[in-house]
Amino acid sequence: MKKFVKKVLLTIIHFSFDLGQFSLTLCRIMLMKFFRTKLPYKHNGRINLIVNGPSASNIMPLLGKKDEFISNPSIVVNFFANNPEYEILRPEYYCLADPMFFMDIPGRIDKVRKFFCNLEMKTTWPLVLLIPKCYGIDKFKLYSKIKNSNIEIIEVSTLGYEGFEKFRYRFYKLGFCAPRPYTVAIMALYSCINLGFNEIDIYGLDNNYYASLCLNQQGVVCDKIQHNGEPDEYREIRTDTGERISLYDYLLGLTYHLKNHEYTQQYAKYIGTKIFNHSPITMVDAYERKIDNIF
Repeated sequence: MKKFVKKVLLTIIHFSFDLGQFSLTLCRIMLMKFFRTKLPYKHNGRINLIVNGPSASNIMPLLGKKDEFISNPSIVVNFFANNPEYEILRPEYYCLADPMFFMDIPGRIDKVRKFFCNLEMKTTWPLVLLIPKCYGIDKFKLYSKIKNSNIEIIEVSTLGYEGFEKFRYRFYKLGFCAPRPYTVAIMALYSCINLGFNEIDIYGLDNNYYASLCLNQQGVVCDKIQHNGEPDEYREIRTDTGERISLYDYLLGLTYHLKNHEYTQQYAKYIGTKIFNHSPITMVDAYERKIDNIF
């Protein structure tokens, strides 16, 4: 009898918690005036997603040669436009999610300005630029000074879902919510799924955070940054306001990052999209590995 009562109480507690979280999600959707991600284009077939892990450098010489990259559309992220291969690949989609592309972040301002100049000057073909809804198109245009008529800017919802799990992927599909974009790869994957692609092939999804963590002489958590086409650097890990972050809190954040990769994979399965991670070295195990001989 005690076990039964305990089970009922736990069920009531869990239901009440999920109901509260679900109600908060609905409130956030209402505060955003029921904004939905409405991607105006629908595709099928394959798309290549090239993110900025060090292993992405392996495919750079192949972008204008291998049929995998010539015959299929591509989506790129972050500073890819700084590479000469940008004009060879001529991607159909571009995804930005990091706050440094939408506001001044000390130490990154000059690099971001250079990137926007390259994106503006190099893009001579139709390009869809995806940005988080929370930053707004008008504000982004003012900040980036992008006026290129070839670049179409579209907002994507990045509102996280909380509440009853059975409704999670329905809200993702409707465009009200999305996996939280702890990295730009998550936002790009979510966008590709909602664009209707049947298969997404990822390159450069290394995310080898754990191997690059260290403490400097002041006891501040640092990360060895290795991005495709950029020199290595050790960067102190701090909050957006410049405050120190403990190793515990940082590792906790990494678990949320990995959890949202899991949500993305489960959403792809729900829709019927296959995701393959071609990165030779990776710390993301959510997606099926596909190490082939193109490298």
